Amino acid sequence: MDDALYHEMFQLEERYWWFVAKHNILMNLINRFLKPSSQYVPRVCDIGCGCGALLKRLTDKYQAIGIDASPLARAFCQQRGLEVQEGELPDAIPLESNSLDAVVLSDVLEHIEDDRAAVAAVTRMLRPGGLLLCTVPAHQWLWSKRDEFHHHYRRYGYWQYKRLFQSLSLTTEILSFYNVATFPAMIIMRLATKFFGEKHAGPDIPVVSVPINTLLTCIFEAEKIFLPIMTFPVGASLISVHRQNC
Repeated sequence: MDDALYHEMFQLEERYWWFVAKHNILMNLINRFLKPSSQYVPRVCDIGCGCGALLKRLTDKYQAIGIDASPLARAFCQQRGLEVQEGELPDAIPLESNSLDAVVLSDVLEHIEDDRAAVAAVTRMLRPGGLLLCTVPAHQWLWSKRDEFHHHYRRYGYWQYKRLFQSLSLTTEILSFYNVATFPAMIIMRLATKFFGEKHAGPDIPVVSVPINTLLTCIFEAEKIFLPIMTFPVGASLISVHRQNC
């Protein structure tokens, strides 16, 4: 990503509704599918951990490892008291095969040109029964200059995303659209840019009041109740959970 986005993320991701709700959803899924015990604490890796807000939460419950290619992101992680290793998918991750109980790729695959090779590489790192949790932005027709500023290669269609995990030693537990509540607003914004033009992209997370931020957090986070039991047919993003076959 552009360095300006890391500065924006570091300032906002521990309180802004989109980050908070997404991290709560991911933590709920990890805790549901990967339960630590007094005898064993699972080893979880957040690849592309960014500025470390999710990684910080993972360290409270798991043996958490962070990896990111950006020196700036790793510096921000250090400010949060987190030691993060340098690494980049698909070929430069400093971890051995069969060494992890879970891997999180939170809005990472869209940044990788060979996303299929990245998924295959992560699959090899998982122990039998290990989990892979992924999120990506959905719908190529929602592409904007902001995607370019984020250094995205693509946004994903449902079947395009599903094919990434096929023919690998993975069983899909969940694969669904999510971020449903913001989807109509995103459509309106994209239609508006078609009629009125699109400004140059940059750090532009809209400021909202504390009550609105709290409300949006609750609305988005509520999806964690439904994701384990149903598939959303629409949404601004895609989310999936996969298990390494024993």
